[in-house]
Amino acid sequence: MVAAIGALITSSAHSVADRGWGKLSASVDEFRYWKKTRTTNQIGENWFHDIGGGNNYNESNKHLGVYYKFNEGITAQTSTDNKVLDYSGRIANGHFVGYQA
Repeated sequence: MVAAIGALITSSAHSVADRGWGKLSASVDEFRYWKKTRTTNQIGENWFHDIGGGNNYNESNKHLGVYYKFNEGITAQTSTDNKVLDYSGRIANGHFVGYQA
C-alpha cells in the first residue's frame, strides 16, 4: 500500500513521481492506523499512551496497521533520518519524502 500522511499522493496536475505534493505545514507527533473501527472510548482511553504492537506471531493489537511515533531523533545522516519507523510490530517503515537534514 502506498499512502501519504500530511500530503497528497498526487494531484491532477502531477504524476505519481511527484509523491508528497501539497504538504501539510504542521507538526505530527504520532500516527496510528487501525484496520478495525475504534470506539470513542477506545480512542479516548489510549490516545496519550504508547501502545505495544503485535506481529505475525503475537496477536497483541492485531488490528493496529501502522504506528509511527516520529520520535527517533536526528542523526544528521539523511539515509537514516528520512526513515519513519513502524512500531506496530509489522515492519511497515515509512519514508519521509522531501526530508532535509
